[in-house]
Amino acid sequence: MQEKAYYRLNELQHHHGITADEIRFLVEQKRLRLSFLLQGISLIVGTRVKQGFIGQGSTTVDAIASVDIPDSLALLSRGKVNTKTVYLRQASFKGYSSAYPFKTKAPNSEIIEWHPTGLSTLKQGVIVAKNFPREQQSGAAAMADIFKMFSGEATPPNYLKEKIKKNGDTDLYCEEFTFSLSDACLFVDDLKCHGLLGSDTASKPHSSKLKEQNGSADGKPNRSTAEPNRQTRATYYNRGSKAKRIVSNLIDHSPTATASELWALLHESQSDDDLLDLIDPERVVLEVTIDKILWNVSEELPERQKQITRGTFNNHVTELKK
Repeated sequence: MQEKAYYRLNELQHHHGITADEIRFLVEQKRLRLSFLLQGISLIVGTRVKQGFIGQGSTTVDAIASVDIPDSLALLSRGKVNTKTVYLRQASFKGYSSAYPFKTKAPNSEIIEWHPTGLSTLKQGVIVAKNFPREQQSGAAAMADIFKMFSGEATPPNYLKEKIKKNGDTDLYCEEFTFSLSDACLFVDDLKCHGLLGSDTASKPHSSKLKEQNGSADGKPNRSTAEPNRQTRATYYNRGSKAKRIVSNLIDHSPTATASELWALLHESQSDDDLLDLIDPERVVLEVTIDKILWNVSEELPERQKQITRGTFNNHVTELKK
């Protein structure tokens, strides 16, 4: 099976147990950007500096493109964002040209400089892209026409004439990209970089998603038991650690689930009373965040007794599954 280049957000949750909270955390930490599929889109490509966009070529692409961190956060908060620039991550270029394709001179509203660059050289760096701009009447020329129309004078003010002389009577305008969270995806290389996917994590079949064990004879879900083949787990359960009891119940519920999937299951249980009865019947968990479990204990206790980290949770899972 050919490895996927990207995953949709719902697909990550369904096949790999990677939650929206995990994605949000990495975006907030400026470690992950949301991406989108672009197909048959005409673009200008180049680099971005503090002063603006430097064009290097024009092309049509099929590509996976990422947005900035602020745009990624806006998507997670509002579900939609408009942006002028994207970063091409994986692209197929068609009809690439490094020649400047416009009558309007640079600098203009969209391009501060044009540096013709061959495609092979372009691919070696970070590629910033904008929608291919249209040429239209410049703001100064439009203001001059309005002035003449309403004043009845044949010539506009000197400052407008100077501006038109300097920049010309046309300008460039790029339409914004409009992206919705429902279309967002994550680049596989980014997920691997942050340990959310491994090299062997091709898309899993639905049957490998978190599953409940078979119900008991009376139709009720199984609770933790201490049958002979669970002696190690029963001993582990009785050591007194809240974390170990929770991990034991999670594994009883889904024996084949990974640590990431078990964490997602614990998070899900916080809004499902029936599931919570199985995993946390004592209600010792106060909250499950992206990287911590907060215990339902007195505020007067030391900080280390009020929570455990996700790393400690993963260690408990590894120990119990030995």
